[in-house]
Amino acid sequence: MKKFLCIIFTLIFFISSVPVSAGQQNKTGADYEFAVTDTKLTNNDVAVSDIKLNVSATQTVTVSEGTSAAVDVTITNNSDKKVDNVTAQAVIENPDKAYIDGDGYIYGGAVNIYGGSSERGSFSIRTESDFTSKTIPIKINLRYYLNGKVQDQSETIYVRVTAPEKPVNPAIEISKVDSVWVNKVDAGKEFQVLFEVKNTGDAVARNIKISINGLETGKITLANGLSTVDITALSPGDSQFVSFNLKTEQSAPGGTYMLDLSYSFTGEGDSTVDAGRSPKEGKYQFSMGVIKAPISQSSLEFKNITFPTGAVGRNQSVKISFDLVNTGKYTAENIKVTANSQDQGGLASKSVSQVNVKPLAPGKSAHFSFEFITTPAAETKNYPVEIKATYTDEKTTESSNENSQIVGVFVKAPKEKDPNAKDQSPVPKLIIEEYSFDPQIIEAGRPFKMYLKLYNTNANKNVRNIKIFLTSDIQESATGNSQDSANTSGPSPSSTASVFTPVGSSNTFYVDNIGPGKRVDKEITLTTVPDTAAKTYTVIANFEYEDAQANKYEATEQIGVPVVQQAKLEVGEIVPQSEFSTGMDTPLSVDFYNTGKATLYNVMVKITGKDLKFDTPTYYKGNFQPGSSDQFSVNINPESQGKKKITLEFTFEDSTGETQSIKRDYEFEVMDFEGMNFEEDFPVDKGGGFPFIQVIGAVVLIGAGVGTFLLIRKRKSQDDEDEDLEL
Repeated sequence: MKKFLCIIFTLIFFISSVPVSAGQQNKTGADYEFAVTDTKLTNNDVAVSDIKLNVSATQTVTVSEGTSAAVDVTITNNSDKKVDNVTAQAVIENPDKAYIDGDGYIYGGAVNIYGGSSERGSFSIRTESDFTSKTIPIKINLRYYLNGKVQDQSETIYVRVTAPEKPVNPAIEISKVDSVWVNKVDAGKEFQVLFEVKNTGDAVARNIKISINGLETGKITLANGLSTVDITALSPGDSQFVSFNLKTEQSAPGGTYMLDLSYSFTGEGDSTVDAGRSPKEGKYQFSMGVIKAPISQSSLEFKNITFPTGAVGRNQSVKISFDLVNTGKYTAENIKVTANSQDQGGLASKSVSQVNVKPLAPGKSAHFSFEFITTPAAETKNYPVEIKATYTDEKTTESSNENSQIVGVFVKAPKEKDPNAKDQSPVPKLIIEEYSFDPQIIEAGRPFKMYLKLYNTNANKNVRNIKIFLTSDIQESATGNSQDSANTSGPSPSSTASVFTPVGSSNTFYVDNIGPGKRVDKEITLTTVPDTAAKTYTVIANFEYEDAQANKYEATEQIGVPVVQQAKLEVGEIVPQSEFSTGMDTPLSVDFYNTGKATLYNVMVKITGKDLKFDTPTYYKGNFQPGSSDQFSVNINPESQGKKKITLEFTFEDSTGETQSIKRDYEFEVMDFEGMNFEEDFPVDKGGGFPFIQVIGAVVLIGAGVGTFLLIRKRKSQDDEDEDLEL
């Protein structure tokens, strides 16, 4: 305390001893005197505060996309003094999608403004394509001379910049293609369903995903391909055809089955749905009838049908191929296979349309391929092709047997150019029209090929000097550890590496030129690290290109790449706790482990066995995280003696939704508990000798009682010691 008082007194003494200069305070602390310099203005001098230029401007301007708008500015001198060499410059601090076009000077040069007069000038504002209407503060920096002395002044004006309303409401409509639609199909047959996806809105729909739902094992399933189709973008009024190859199982019951297509998409530059806009997802339902056909003596079926799934242009070759399989009991003879276009005006045969085939024995197959060509007069629509097989067998009595199927080829014709119409698309657009993968299911750690079809959508202009470089999402680890920190201790930082890495090349393409309405195919081999988490990642294709006038353009396209992890479930050793006896419960346990890098879903363990009772015949684990382990325990009560066998079945779903199963068998012997001879194991003296069994039993009971007493006493003593310590 004394030390603290000493410090306080020292500070007071120090402050009181600081000298105060004259003109601020005299030596007496009661009165204050300030020294003021007497300054007088002459007739030729004017105080700066007496001169202030007034700035006014247009309150609202409208800016169209890709243009600029002028803002009129008036500068007024309200004083009676002339100001010389006035310059004014407009500046937007921290511009956001709106900026000054040019240097921002309001006058072409310096001007003189006399007292009580004004001078008018202007500057221009330019906005980016996605600019929305708002009020922008603009600073006007002034510099002028007054009586030969330079003066600076800054004023802020507020201008409302309005942009025209842009179409922002895409809408998707799905309809089936009636020309190739089949309402009923025989059980055990493959068939195709074709749909038209159309953008009925007023803006571009992007990232369109269409999935078929309602497929069920044993009824209607996928014959080949994926259950989801991606469309990069659809402009207003444009449409694209999508198809799914399905099949009905031979054992499928006859009747009508309801299926549906679910779709989702995003708008132009929007990630959310505003009020009043169309929904960004929906469903389209349709039905398919299945006919339970009687088993014929011989049957030819079409399988592995391949045809163009995307749009083809005029004067292009089209190939349709398939396998013809004899699934009947007798040899098919006199086989004739035909493939005929139903509209020769748009799709004409390029190869022979009929082939005679040698007899096909049961279980045998033959491959066929037919070529067509789109005509110069082909219109934008779907052209059906009928493939048909006629045949006989030893049971045929009258007419031949036949089987047919319709395959659709979608032709997209270029729009006819109106010579009197203005060019509505002066800017050439470069997009990714199609992309695909090989293999279609991409496993982490394995290389795959990505095929891209680049499309110049402009009907009049070339694009050239095209550079495409690919970027992708950051790699996510399936085990929670980043790639960079997998071999380090302590918490692992987030990985910043791209999920996809090129193999044998860079991630950049170069294309010299793409003509109007033309396409170019490119491919690249990519891979991921084995630790990549299972999910759909995004690859962004960044375009840089020029038109014929060397104007530079940039664009981006997004590609969804699904990556899956291989499911791995290991089952440990089956361990019983003791021998098995009739009427007695024997515990048995088995450990199981998720040794993969993906979560296993709906994991279930079932145990079965003849003449055996189980207290827990089924164990549902649910989701099983990678690197985790669990144990299945059960009490087994045999009903009879002899050799027995149990079967443990582990079922789960992998990241693709496919169900997998693992089975383990275990054999053991069961003894008859009632037939066990205790007298042979523990002999008793029946002649009145010493009772060994009774004595041993008594000793065991006495020992157990004494042990229990000592244990209780020891615990009580320990508790007393703990209480003493607490006190």
